[in-house]
Amino acid sequence: MHRGIQRLWQTVDAGKIKMPLATVLILPFCLQIVTAVGLVGYLSYRSGQMGIQSLVRRLETEMGERVEQYLDSYLGVPMAINQINRDGVELGVLDLDNFDVLGKYFWRQMQVYEVGYINFANSQGDFIGVERLEDGKCVIHESSLRTNRTRQITCSTDGEGNRVTAIKKQGVSELVEEEWYVDAVKAKQPIWTQVYQWHDNPKVLSISHSYPIFDRRGQVRGVMGVDLILNQIDRFLEQMQANHPGQVFILEPTGLLVAVSDGTPTHTVVAGEVKRIRGGDSSNPVIAQATEFLQGKFGNLEKITAEYQHILEINQETYFLMVKPWRDHKGVDWLIAIVIPQSHFMAQIDHNNRITLILSLIAFFVATAVGVYTARWIVTPILRLNKSAKRIAHGEWEDTIAIDRGDEIGELAVSFQSMARQLRESFATLSAKNQELINSQRELSQFLDALPVGVFILDTQSQPYYINSAATQMLGKNVVVGNTNNNLGEVYQIYRAGTNSICPHESFPLVQALRGETVKVDNLEIRHNGMTIPIEVLAMPIYDECGSIKFAIAAFVDIRVRQEAEKLMREYNRVLEQQVKKRTKNLLDLIDQLKQTQDELMRSQKIAADRQIVAERANRAKSEFLANMSHELRTPLNAILGFTELMQKDASLSTENQRNLGIVNRAGEHLLNLINEILEMSKIEAGHTDLHVSSFDVIDLLENLRELLQPRVQSKGLKLNLHISPLVPRHIQTDEIKLRQILLNLIGNAIKFTHQGKIAINVNYLDDQLLEVMVIDTGVGIPPEETTAIFNAFFQTSVGRNSQQGTGLGLAITRKYVELMGGTIDVTSQVGTGSQFRFVIPVQIGEQDGERVSITPSKTQRVKLSNEGTFYHSEIIQMLARMPPDWQQALRDAAASGSDDLIFQLTRQMPTENSTLAKYLEELAENFQFETIIELTENRAE
Repeated sequence: MHRGIQRLWQTVDAGKIKMPLATVLILPFCLQIVTAVGLVGYLSYRSGQMGIQSLVRRLETEMGERVEQYLDSYLGVPMAINQINRDGVELGVLDLDNFDVLGKYFWRQMQVYEVGYINFANSQGDFIGVERLEDGKCVIHESSLRTNRTRQITCSTDGEGNRVTAIKKQGVSELVEEEWYVDAVKAKQPIWTQVYQWHDNPKVLSISHSYPIFDRRGQVRGVMGVDLILNQIDRFLEQMQANHPGQVFILEPTGLLVAVSDGTPTHTVVAGEVKRIRGGDSSNPVIAQATEFLQGKFGNLEKITAEYQHILEINQETYFLMVKPWRDHKGVDWLIAIVIPQSHFMAQIDHNNRITLILSLIAFFVATAVGVYTARWIVTPILRLNKSAKRIAHGEWEDTIAIDRGDEIGELAVSFQSMARQLRESFATLSAKNQELINSQRELSQFLDALPVGVFILDTQSQPYYINSAATQMLGKNVVVGNTNNNLGEVYQIYRAGTNSICPHESFPLVQALRGETVKVDNLEIRHNGMTIPIEVLAMPIYDECGSIKFAIAAFVDIRVRQEAEKLMREYNRVLEQQVKKRTKNLLDLIDQLKQTQDELMRSQKIAADRQIVAERANRAKSEFLANMSHELRTPLNAILGFTELMQKDASLSTENQRNLGIVNRAGEHLLNLINEILEMSKIEAGHTDLHVSSFDVIDLLENLRELLQPRVQSKGLKLNLHISPLVPRHIQTDEIKLRQILLNLIGNAIKFTHQGKIAINVNYLDDQLLEVMVIDTGVGIPPEETTAIFNAFFQTSVGRNSQQGTGLGLAITRKYVELMGGTIDVTSQVGTGSQFRFVIPVQIGEQDGERVSITPSKTQRVKLSNEGTFYHSEIIQMLARMPPDWQQALRDAAASGSDDLIFQLTRQMPTENSTLAKYLEELAENFQFETIIELTENRAE
């Protein structure tokens, strides 16, 4: 080494190598020290590396065995619980049909075992389960026959496992859709499910062990399941990491994380949905890069069937990686990964290296001190150059130094002067370019200000960046600096058109453009200084060269002129519609032609009965023709009726003219009703009528109809009675409009053809979700030969034809509506006695808890009589019991025969003190509630 240094000196002296003087002075000393220390340090470092690798492998093996032991123990708990419960069922200790005892038994198991959920579901869809909440308390979930199997009830529990209160009621999904149930039934043996999130708490990762239960015939009775919360594995790994270096995480072969030791999340929330995180996507770089390495090494993690070890670099730091598979015989297949940093074991080696470094530095500084005096003359001119560089940085371009030396310092001074000259020239060029840019921006602003369209630019912080002159004039203000509330609509007084509501910030077009949307709206208006300016806005984002949104620009115009033009166009259309009145005569002729066509079609149908296909085509053509002509027919008729009503209000017309106008108005209304019924019938036959199902209060509907028709009833001296069964739900789901029209048609006909007596409306709710309505009258009745054809279109009874009322379409439309709603309608009648129309339609109970109307459901129920106060049902029975037995038998016989006259005769025989009972029996007879009277006599006998 000494000879090599000697030769180096000889070469330098000969001038063959050009070397800085400082290097020549310091290099020999530094080279010797660095070489010696480096060699010793390298040998020491290699020895430490080999010892570390052996220690790490033993530590990884120990940690892997601890994780395996924990998994064997922790995942063995659900299997043990299910085996215990299955043995209890086979021994007869557990009754799977007694959910009260089963829920309490599961609760006690939850107190013993650290699991998240124990549950059982049978093949009928019944479910019982006990869940451990985050606060450690347990709740019981049940969905069974007593909960209608349509909703799940969750109950809190006391310290003994007894149910206390129902804290939640919710709908339940079909068990055939639940993996823990379906997979176990298919496998016919105990299995593990995949890792999944709970439906009611998706942030909880769980794995379920399902155990199918079979009867002696081999049929599935149900499935028992136990859920393990994977957070427990996280806590175990965290405790192990606290006592050992490195990180431990568990993966599925799909790459999804099961548990980690450092507390990083294993799932995330995307668009409101919880999703599990893959190991390669973990926020922990060690886990992410280790997973990516394994996937790159093996391609598919399922190929890792034996323990694998590797050393890898993560973020410029060395880590020891060990992966070993863990499986059980029930289907769990996981990978245990252990990553240990090398730096944890390098402390002592680093300490030795630091001592070596310190000694080297001491030797180095000693050697350097020797050459300090030699190098001083080099440092001084360099300091002068540094000061000159600082002055140039402050713009003092002319103050440079001159160093007249022929060594490296002299060359540096020359180079420095050349650099200063080039910087001065570059700075002058840059100043010229900046001035050109300022001029260009000024010209762009002038161009935008010259536009007749308002321009508004917003930056990414939702702050105004630029507003041109047209926008300033319309908005009444320029850029508002320091807008802290970010509500542009409030700052610039921008409202939704036609309202007093300021445009919300999130709906502002410029804000939507900042989200990458292109928006065009015309429903905004600006208000300031007493003016309202409607505007049309087009907003779009502005991107930079990297594709990121930098600004949002909006162009908006005043659309007052356009709105005035639209107003003129609407006025023109109104004038044009008035001219339609001139076509009234032609349309009336068209109506006559339509009626002739209808008659011809009817005759064609009767004559060509054996040619039904042709008749149906003609009928469809008629229906389509009528449906298409609805506007052409009704528009002029509405105009005629409107003008007759206006002319009737003219006081200058004579009495005769008023009477003539009344005739025209009534004839027009009759014709319009005829057309409406014909068109409705045509729409039904053409298949253009649909059901619009909604939930509504059927009791209010019936009461409103009674109030609506009461004036017509009173004008004819009739009685209108409404009786609603206590079984009828208050809210039902069906087509409210069509049900109302059916009731109006039936009750209207009853009023029309009843001249004395009464009309009764009885409503009942049958067991199979059917609504039954009967409309009973004491009118003229219908001959037997006409009852079969009364629901045909354009058919009128002999009484209807004599009265010249109606079109013969009301009952036909009624039947079509009932059939469209999935129901049936029939009629029973006797000439001179009256008629009974009965229809039944399927309904569903509405959304207001299925409230019922109650009349006399029990002996403790109160009964309200008209003008008589309220009485208990038991009091009515006691009143009836005090009557003579012969009178009671006569009352029962009269009710059984359905004779209200006999009942009225019996009530007139009652003493005055029994007026309450008499009034109640008369009301029941008026409503044809003979079965209720018979029930009262039976209760009296009991």
